[in-house]
Amino acid sequence: MNSTSIALSRLRVLFVAYFLLRTIAGIALTWPLFGGIVSVNDVGRGRHLDVPLGPYVAFGFLVEIALFALGLWVFTELLHRKCWARLLLLVVGWLSALGALFGLLTSPSIGSLSGWLTDFLPGIEWNRVMEVGVIQNILGLLFWGYLVYVLMQQPVKSEFLPGGTSSR
Repeated sequence: MNSTSIALSRLRVLFVAYFLLRTIAGIALTWPLFGGIVSVNDVGRGRHLDVPLGPYVAFGFLVEIALFALGLWVFTELLHRKCWARLLLLVVGWLSALGALFGLLTSPSIGSLSGWLTDFLPGIEWNRVMEVGVIQNILGLLFWGYLVYVLMQQPVKSEFLPGGTSSR
């Protein structure tokens, strides 16, 4: 295995770790917040939800599994030196890293919305929800920033250019 193959394999392993950490952090920190609201069936200003929590959780897991499978497929194609996979990951990486950075920079100003949100959906600790967003943005900035850094390095770029050392 050459250094480029090792770097791309590490990216795939880091993607799995990032995705699992992001998902586990989101579930662990928000489950106690939203679970109690739906079980009480009293959401904001006397309105009631007659929908159980189960379908929402199942739909969320299906979406997460689909995104995870799609991500693994793209990383597998990247390991096969498909140029489109590198370009797709660069675009997604830049957009995600910039989105995470913007989220981190604006997170202090979001605190001013907590009063309005508390009136709309009482019983939720909005500061804790914002902490979840900050944690996920930090993880996203670290992972996607590193991905862009690796994919922009000259040894990796040269393998994806026409006439590179790999087969497509």
